[in-house]
This record gives sequence, C-alpha cells and structure tokens, in this order.
Amino acid sequence: MATKKASEETSKVLEKKKPTKKAVLAKEVKAKEDTTKKVSKTKTVKSKSKPQEDKATDVLNKDNYNPIDEVLHVKALNEEKKEIASSKKLAKAERSTSSKKSTEASEEKGKRFDFTNKIHKEIKEKAIKVEAQKFKALKDEKNDNTSSWKAFIKGYKNMFSYKARTNRFEFWSFLAINFIFTALFVGLLVLIANQLNDILIGSIFIALVLVEILAFIALIARRLHDTGRKAWKGFFGPISYSAILNILTMVLFAYLAKDSKGMSQELFSKLLFVGSLAAIFAMINTYYSIKTFIVAGFVEEEKVENDFGVPSILTQKLLNKTIHIASIYFLLVFIASIINNIFMTLLSMVRGF
Repeated sequence: MATKKASEETSKVLEKKKPTKKAVLAKEVKAKEDTTKKVSKTKTVKSKSKPQEDKATDVLNKDNYNPIDEVLHVKALNEEKKEIASSKKLAKAERSTSSKKSTEASEEKGKRFDFTNKIHKEIKEKAIKVEAQKFKALKDEKNDNTSSWKAFIKGYKNMFSYKARTNRFEFWSFLAINFIFTALFVGLLVLIANQLNDILIGSIFIALVLVEILAFIALIARRLHDTGRKAWKGFFGPISYSAILNILTMVLFAYLAKDSKGMSQELFSKLLFVGSLAAIFAMINTYYSIKTFIVAGFVEEEKVENDFGVPSILTQKLLNKTIHIASIYFLLVFIASIINNIFMTLLSMVRGF
C-alpha cells in the first residue's frame, strides 16, 4: 500500500512538470518567427552588400549559362556608372557657373553702386562750392565794398577778360568815370599841344582810343554774359559783318564817284545802288549797336549760375547807385554834345568872318 501511494505521488509530480499543449504550441511559433527573422536578415544583408550582382547570379544559376551575356551585362553596368559620374560632373559645373555668374552680378552691382555714389558725391561737392560762392557774393554785396572807382579800375584790369560776368553797377560806373577821365585827358592834351610834337600827340590819342575800345568791348561782353546771352551771337557778330560790308560799299562808292564829271545814266544807277547798300549796312550796324547798348545797360542779370560764373546780384542800395550813375552819364553826354555843337558853330562863324 505504501508503495502504491508513493508511485501515485511521483506520477502526480511528473504530470505537473510536463508542459501543456499551449506552451508547446507557443514555443513552436516563437521558433518559427526566429527562423523567419534570421532568413530576412540574411536576405537584406545580401541585398545591401551585393545589389548589382543579383542579375549575374541569376545568369549563373540558369541552366543555359552564356559568358557573352555576362560580359554585356558588366559593360552595361560600367556605362551606367560612367553616365552617373558625367551627370554629377555636369551638375557640379552648372553649380560653379551659376555661382560665378552670381558673383559677377554682385561685383557689377557693387561697381554701379560705387559709380553712382561717386557721381552723387561730385554733385554734392559742386553744389557746396556753388553755395559757398553765392554766399561770398551776397556777403560782399552786404558789406558794400564795391565803389565806382574800384569798378573803373577793374574795367581796365579785365580789358582782355571775355569769360566772366559784370553787373550793371560796374558797367555804369566804368562808363561815367571813364567819360570824365577821357574829357580831362583830352583837355590836358589840348593845353600842352603847343609844347609837344603833333606826331606824339596823335600817337597818344590813338593809343588812348584803342585801349578804351578794348576795355569797352570786354566790359560789354561780360555784361551780356551776366544777362545770360552770348556776346558774339546776336550782338558783336552782326555789328562786325555790317561794319565790314559798310566799309566795302563806301570804298566802292568812292571808287565809282571819282569820275563823276561826265556822269552817265549807267554810272548814276551804279552809284545809287552802291549808296543804297551802304545806307542799309549802316542802318543794320546802328540797330545792333543800339540793341547791344540797351541789353548791356538795362537788362537784369541772371540770378542763377550760368556758363560764365556765379551772379553778383545787386542789392537795392547798389541798384539805386546804378540808376544815379546812369543818369549822370547821360547828362554828361548831353552836355558834351551841346558844348560840341556850340563850339563848332562858333568856329564856323569865326572862319566866316
């Protein structure tokens, strides 16, 4: 009985130690999963390590193996590698060219920016200089350092200066003082005429006239520039042409009129034609001379900078002085013309007696 009980107990213990069906099935499933994972890993390793040799192995595994096919397959692979390398080179070259173009464009943009900055700087510097000159001119006018005597001296100093500007005050001051100076100098020459040689007096008088003409022409040119006009175009040019033509026609008239004793109808018509031309050219010369004097003496100056310099704008005080000096000048000229007429009349009366 004891032995039976012991055997029964041992059989129960063994039964407990035996695994159940579920456990056995779970173990089998786990083992299968492990084997499938190992197989997939080996396949992925093979595919990663040798992706390009699959076709070759397929060719080798085939029953109808052909070495020519293998060589062609290898050539195709090599050409594919070359194409990939060439495409990479082309892409690299395109990137380098695009980077070069971008750098060149940025450099050109920088150059344009520098050039524009340079132009703006030059314009700014020029504007600063012009403003400084204007300020200096206005400051000089406020100080009122200009005098008639200084304007007279300045006119003779600048007798060869044709590329500047002269205001109305300096113009009229020069005319008025020069008129007085010339009258006094001519009177002095008349007083000492008996003590000097006639040739010396004549040469002095001619030199004085030439110097005054040069100073007066330069003064008128500068005054026309001050009004914004060019001296030759519309002023000195027509005066010069008409004067030359007038001289030529007068010479021709004198040449034709030397044999006027037995004047024929043909000679009379020629003299009439040449005399008419001389009168026309004289009228043209007179017109442009009066026009030049009016513009130079009475037209206002340009109040901005022009090709001939910065303006010297007249203040009200200087303008009043200009009007005063112009009035004195015309009064002196009028008195001188009356005195001249009276003197010539008395001289003719004395000669008549």
